[in-house]
Amino acid sequence: MKKTYKDMSAEECARHYLRGRLKVLLLFTLTLFVVFLADFAATDYIYPLKYGDAETVEIYTGISKTQNLIFFILVVFISIFTIVRILLKQAAIQNIFLNQCDPEKYIAAEKIICKKAGLGFRTRRQKCMVANAYAACGDFEGALKFYEKVMPKDVNKLRDVYILGGLASYYLNLEDRKTAGIYIARLEELKTSGKKRGSRLDMTLNHLKSVVAIQEGKFEKRGRRLDTVMRA
Repeated sequence: MKKTYKDMSAEECARHYLRGRLKVLLLFTLTLFVVFLADFAATDYIYPLKYGDAETVEIYTGISKTQNLIFFILVVFISIFTIVRILLKQAAIQNIFLNQCDPEKYIAAEKIICKKAGLGFRTRRQKCMVANAYAACGDFEGALKFYEKVMPKDVNKLRDVYILGGLASYYLNLEDRKTAGIYIARLEELKTSGKKRGSRLDMTLNHLKSVVAIQEGKFEKRGRRLDTVMRA
């Protein structure tokens, strides 16, 4: 039976991801090589037509343009396919935290992957994901180290819902509703302006507003009012 990330240790998860990514990149390189080789052979085959009469040259030009178009389409398709495969593998690693709710394993696996595959480089989204994982573990100091790397000097220039939501959640965990409100307001602005749409934005805002309401005791007050009405 094939093991899943749920059944693996952090080290095994990292090794599995790195092997899978290497296979994808090797397949990408091999496929591109074959395409380049086929294109070169086709070009070499039709090349003599270039020195024929006017009609032959016209045929050569048409074939050459079609060949170049096919070559371009193939390269783009192969590149997109490879990127999608790698992104899916990254998503599978992130699901250790998001779906399996195991932030500690995710952090450990991500450290290994970042060191071996990324040479220490992380995208803004990855930094925020790691920060959220640290926060989920209750390690707010560790989370802050990563949040500081994605915090913009001007929040109005930030449009990433995930990062905005992560920063707002972080400050709400610290019960700093004033700072969290800055990021929530930015999310509201993006929604109102129509620059960002979708269920993720709505769910993020609803979650953050619920947390704020709970911290401010609004739910408890409404509950007491409802009890009073029911008793009356």
